Amino acid sequence: MTEAERSELAGYIAPLRHLLVAFAQGAITGVLFESEFFRIYQTLEGIPSPAVFEVIERYFGDVDDYVSDPNLREGPGDLTTDELRARTVALLEIAATQVT
Repeated sequence: MTEAERSELAGYIAPLRHLLVAFAQGAITGVLFESEFFRIYQTLEGIPSPAVFEVIERYFGDVDDYVSDPNLREGPGDLTTDELRARTVALLEIAATQVT
């Protein structure tokens, strides 16, 4: 991803930044994160470039695949809290956003 695309990604996820960082740091639960993520995600405006869209769409799928209750996980695609947190950190790193 180019620096311009990283900058675009950082701008696109800016409304989510506080939430993403809080979850990455373990300050909020996965259940709260998931709920707030989808609420805020619906308000994002604009159409990102194809490269940024690909990253955002993949992460949206990660959040959608999150299953907080281990008893409800049905397959290898279901993500645990730790797996979603790791993917959140990776998204923030791609966007060159400080986690700590």
